[in-house]
Amino acid sequence: MILVTDYIKNNLTADDLSQSAMAKLAGVNKDYFSRIFHSITGMNYNRWLNTVRLEKATELLSDPDMSLTEVAMHSGFQSISSFNRVFREEKGMSSREYRMLFAPSDPL
Repeated sequence: MILVTDYIKNNLTADDLSQSAMAKLAGVNKDYFSRIFHSITGMNYNRWLNTVRLEKATELLSDPDMSLTEVAMHSGFQSISSFNRVFREEKGMSSREYRMLFAPSDPL
């Protein structure tokens, strides 16, 4: 599982980070992968993947020159709408609101 989690963290924008692809990378079937992944991480694969993507997104939001669409794409989200939905569900606010509250701003 360390191989899989490291691969994902280093390749968030890869074309196929599906659970099936990661099970294949780990050399196990999808059902076994799902059980083991949950027992190790405490969450299902998709939730964990979104958590990792959001960690990257919150890091990127500190760059005021990066648009929200760029943040979403560099974090591995396939669309701005899925990024916005997941961000709001997990953080309780929009990415724009988060940036305004938590990202450092230039002093006047």
